[in-house]
Amino acid sequence: MYLDVLIQVWRVAESLDVEGTRYKRNKDGRVNKPPTLKIKGVPNVNWTKWYNTFGTFLSASGLDEATEKRKIALLLNLIGEDAQELMNNFVWATAEERGNFRAVVNKFKDYCQPLKNITIERFNFNSIVQREGETFDSFVTELQNKAVTCEFGTLKEGLIRDRIVYGIRDKVLQKRLLREPNLLLADCIQYCRAAEQSERQAQLFQNGVKMEQE
Repeated sequence: MYLDVLIQVWRVAESLDVEGTRYKRNKDGRVNKPPTLKIKGVPNVNWTKWYNTFGTFLSASGLDEATEKRKIALLLNLIGEDAQELMNNFVWATAEERGNFRAVVNKFKDYCQPLKNITIERFNFNSIVQREGETFDSFVTELQNKAVTCEFGTLKEGLIRDRIVYGIRDKVLQKRLLREPNLLLADCIQYCRAAEQSERQAQLFQNGVKMEQE
C-alpha cells in the first residue's frame, strides 16, 4: 500500500507542469495547481484556505471521482515536500485507513488545526476595530479571516456585521447603519464601501480646488 502511494506520487509529479500552469482555469483554459502549503509553523487558516483550493482543483480537473489512491497522491504532491514526512509520522489504525482519502485529509487537518481556545479566538475577533488610515476592505477582510477560527456557525454573517458597525471609524456612517432595522452583511459592506469612495472623491476634489487656488 505504501509503495503504491509513492508510485502514484511520482506519476503525479511527472504529469504536473513544472511551471505550475495546468491547474485552476487560466486565460488559456488550463487549470493552475494550488500553491505549495506552508504546513509547518502555525498553519491554522492556511489549511482551510488551501484545502478549499485543492477541492476546487479536483473539480476543475475532473478528478472528483478519482480513486482514493490517486487523490492521496495528488494531495501529497501538491502540499509539498513536508507532506510525505508527516504522512510517515502519522499513526494509522490500519493499512486501510492509510489508504482512505478522507482519513488522510483528516490527519492533515488535525495536524494543521490543533486544539484552540474558542474564548480567546472570539475575544481577538471582538477586539478588531478599524485602525486610523486603514481602508474598509482591509478592515472587513481581517474580520472575515478571524471569524474562520471562531466557530460562529450560522451566526457568522450577523456577528461580522455587528463588528463592522461597532468598529468603523466613520461615526456618521455608524449612526446611519444603526438606523437600518434589517441590516444584512452584504448591504452593510456595500454602504461602507460607497461611503469610503465618496469620502475619497471629496478629498480629491478639495485637493484639486486648493491646487487651483494656489
